Amino acid sequence: MKAKLHTIFTIGVYGRSEDEFFNLLTDNGINLLIDVRRRRGMRGKKYSFVNSNYLQKKLTDLEIEYLHEKDLSPTEEIRKVQKDEDKLLREQKRKRVKLSGAFLELYRNSVLSEVGLDGMLERITELTKVEQIKLCLFCVEAEPQACHRWMIADELMEKAGGVIQHL
Repeated sequence: MKAKLHTIFTIGVYGRSEDEFFNLLTDNGINLLIDVRRRRGMRGKKYSFVNSNYLQKKLTDLEIEYLHEKDLSPTEEIRKVQKDEDKLLREQKRKRVKLSGAFLELYRNSVLSEVGLDGMLERITELTKVEQIKLCLFCVEAEPQACHRWMIADELMEKAGGVIQHL
């Protein structure tokens, strides 16, 4: 039997402690975390709990499956467009509340249109061991609108149905 996708969650790490981050996942019954970061490491101790090896070990202990979907991360070119916009607006990445229109357009046209979320959905529903998938898209930004993960969630919701909940 293929698993069903009912809820699409998103989560960022900025502003969260390790306990808060993992409690949000378990309290919401997340059983699949999809990492949509290009680089799976964080500088410094504050967010070291989301560095790839530690994160995957902790998720395994919590019985949460893990996938890294690097192809869903923005390219360096797209990231530079946002970085330039942030610089122009004198906005720090960690305090940004929304992405620029240029970023959204580039990401939609050069990543989302190319990746093929249908294939990812098929893979998820075939490989996941649970009946009801409660997946969570993970990246770093605190605000969902300041991160590409909300665009992925929106597209997945259109294809698979269900609801989006930002943690």
